Order: sequence, then C-alpha cells, then structure tokens
Amino acid sequence: MTGIQYVKNEKGETTYLMVDWKLHKKAIQSFLEDLDDIQALKKTENEALISFSEVRDALLEKGVAEEELVKFNVQD
Repeated sequence: MTGIQYVKNEKGETTYLMVDWKLHKKAIQSFLEDLDDIQALKKTENEALISFSEVRDALLEKGVAEEELVKFNVQD
C-alpha cells in the first residue's frame, strides 16, 4: 500500500506508523470517527435500557402530542 511507512526502533520492533494524509485522509477520518463511536458506546455499556413504550409514556407526560409521536413511529 502506498503512502504508509512503518518506523522501527533499534530492536526492530515497529513503534510508529506514518500515513500520507493527502492519500488516506478520508480513511483516517472515518477510522477516528469509528473510534469515537466505540468509546461513546463503551461509556453507556452499563446503563439501563428502556423500552419504546417507556419513552412514549415519558414523552406524553412531557406534553408531546400523540400525533407527533406517530410521525416518528414512537408507538406501542
């Protein structure tokens, strides 16, 4: 693959990766966005899940009209 170089230390171990930004900008950005998404998901791993019914009920309690919920398919 062009535009990628591995830098090794004196022991011959790969310690750095150099990537040509101009050639691989989109792939690097996509990779970094994916890492952000993974980190965000990991932060919510232990959070309790709630059902659509619970969300619907909470929205109704807050005054959201039933017709608005139907638009977004938030119904039982």
